[in-house]
Amino acid sequence: MKIANLLHRAATAGAIGVGSDSLRMSRQAAGARARLVEKGLHKLDTALGEFAWAAEQALFERWSGPPVALRLIHYAREFARLLPVSVAVPAPTADDQGLIVFEWTGSNARRLVVTIAEDGMLVYSGRLGPRRRISGAEPLSGHLPAPIRQALFDVIG
Repeated sequence: MKIANLLHRAATAGAIGVGSDSLRMSRQAAGARARLVEKGLHKLDTALGEFAWAAEQALFERWSGPPVALRLIHYAREFARLLPVSVAVPAPTADDQGLIVFEWTGSNARRLVVTIAEDGMLVYSGRLGPRRRISGAEPLSGHLPAPIRQALFDVIG
């Protein structure tokens, strides 16, 4: 709650400008944002750790789930870092081909599914409204692709 209040104060105080107060507020807001991102990524790391453990154990023991390549775990974490702070990172799942899948659901049967492919492509599909659907593929790069960003806000609001 304290971090949310700090972000709200920074936004309403007009942290853009000159002076020690605006600089201090900007730095506090940046620090709060970084802590929120790391907090969300901790849960993701725990879930991805299970996939990494399974990938290593598949060499020695029988694993009931599909094998997940270790590079996919890296791609999934990079994808999660690109998500806006306001977007909750869902627990990742592995599909039957061993790819990592993130799924967001919203009201009125709205849904967005993003699959991390082995070559680093983000393959997405979703239902954004009664007659609106989206699908495509974008490379994983230093920013969240615009179609995925817009679809996230359409699904979760």
